[in-house]
Amino acid sequence: SFECFLFVAWSGPQGMPSKSSKSKPKKLPVTVLSGFLGAGKTTVLKHVLHNRAGLRVAVLVNDMAEINVDAALVSKIELKQGEERLVELSNGCICCTLRDDLIQTVSALAKEGRFDYCLVESTGIAEPMPVAASFSIPDPKTGQTLSKVASLDTLVTVVDCEAFESHWKSGQQAKERADMGAEKTDERFLVDLLTDQLEVANVVILNKTDLVAEDQLKQVIGLVKKLNPGAQLVQTSHGRVDPEILINTGRFDVQAVQCMPGWMQELMGVHTPETEEYGISSFIYRARRPFHPARLKALLAGNLPGGVVRSKGVVWVATRHEDSLVWNHAGVHSNLEPSIPWHATVPRAQWPCQVAREVDKVWEEPYGDRRQEIVVIGIKMDRAVPTAALDAALVTDEELAQGPKTWSTWADEVSPASDDHLAGPAACAGAREEPPAKVQKVG
Repeated sequence: SFECFLFVAWSGPQGMPSKSSKSKPKKLPVTVLSGFLGAGKTTVLKHVLHNRAGLRVAVLVNDMAEINVDAALVSKIELKQGEERLVELSNGCICCTLRDDLIQTVSALAKEGRFDYCLVESTGIAEPMPVAASFSIPDPKTGQTLSKVASLDTLVTVVDCEAFESHWKSGQQAKERADMGAEKTDERFLVDLLTDQLEVANVVILNKTDLVAEDQLKQVIGLVKKLNPGAQLVQTSHGRVDPEILINTGRFDVQAVQCMPGWMQELMGVHTPETEEYGISSFIYRARRPFHPARLKALLAGNLPGGVVRSKGVVWVATRHEDSLVWNHAGVHSNLEPSIPWHATVPRAQWPCQVAREVDKVWEEPYGDRRQEIVVIGIKMDRAVPTAALDAALVTDEELAQGPKTWSTWADEVSPASDDHLAGPAACAGAREEPPAKVQKVG
């Protein structure tokens, strides 16, 4: 398919003072909008532009379709002739093939010093973090980064409340949704994309609330709060939101974002009990013996029973005694991902001081820090049911007594995702090669 990336520069309406006339920011602040196709990102964007109170805003719209419909809709807003221009960059996505162009374009805007703010609307299947990384991590090819001239201010995810349940329960992969612009090689699951977009957001806009029943809305609210307890939730219909919720919030923190997901908060001991009023609850499953590979494979082939909708954590598999694995489950999709070696395999003298203190808290002879530690989140969940299913996948007392030498002879039936599969930017465009982006001035 043909991919488009469009840039539109906007000036505040005549007669409305620009905030830049009072104080010129050192760096250009940026908000990134994410959300599935049809969630209402463009509607939110249009509403913000209509109510920007004199701010001079640069807008970048990314669409994976052959025609950039979102940009066409945004462009219908009246422009002040002579002060706006439209630039089209084709053949790529801002997460990957057009990452360089994103960096160059935002850098150029920032250096002009004419704009107070920048809004980026990403494509529906884009992951927010690869875009966010452009602001702090140098590009491996060019060494460029945006941190010198621009700052990521807010990550926003727009949720279609009406379609939320079907997306969450969907077993579809992105490649099965041509309407979303996904490549035929894109094997990411929709529920994983939805989870990624929700768990890192600073602000979650729950759109189309007028189209769902009260009980259904409460369930969506409860689950989103449990997935990301630190996010600001905004309920709306027709994309009507206060621009101040999205602009100049200063909410993004590159250090804190790694601890934002609800499962990470639970592991750190930060519980969100208010979600229980929506029927959403959670607990941490812990065990000090490994999973049997065959029984774990069977468990992963289905779903954790008892109303579980999300689970994630670190696991120990008997046939992989040296390395920990990450258990990752959302909706109807479960998988294992590669992780770091257990600290028990590394000489203590090589542990950083701060790590040593944390490892000591979980250390237990004879296997050190090897353990099962999974955060389980569910709706009207019977905790005993998923606990029993996980317990049944562990090695028995007899198998435990056999020890690592015997375990290593067992068939290794678990298949963690490869490092390549986990690479967000490459996955977005199916890791295909594209010709250089074309730049076309339209006005």
